[in-house]
Amino acid sequence: MKPTYFIPIIILNAIIIVACLVFSTALYSNGIAATVVLFGNLILFCITVLSTFFIIKALTATRTVSFMQMSYGSILCKLVLCAVSIFIYIKNANPVNKPAVYILMVLYLLYATLETRTITQVTKHIKNAKGKATN
Repeated sequence: MKPTYFIPIIILNAIIIVACLVFSTALYSNGIAATVVLFGNLILFCITVLSTFFIIKALTATRTVSFMQMSYGSILCKLVLCAVSIFIYIKNANPVNKPAVYILMVLYLLYATLETRTITQVTKHIKNAKGKATN
């Protein structure tokens, strides 16, 4: 597994952090809690890296059972961690900052898109490596 596969995910994380820090006053003046977006982004980043790692390990598995365990583990991990994060925020926030939550939903879609792109690159790399090994 090359660390370069994670570069687009790291770049998106850095862009979001810089944007939240630079435009924090503008975000707050529009009713968006920049701290919620920052912490939510950090959580989404960690979940995406963990999930991508699970899927990449699944793709390199030699047994079908291992592939299925890692794939479902990735999906379950994402689901549970996102749900727990949301419930903790809703329970502790008074009131809930809905615009920040909507921004985090969009960020989730961006991270999911980059994760899919990364997995596609890894799959092509594995397929090419297996093709070269048989020749």
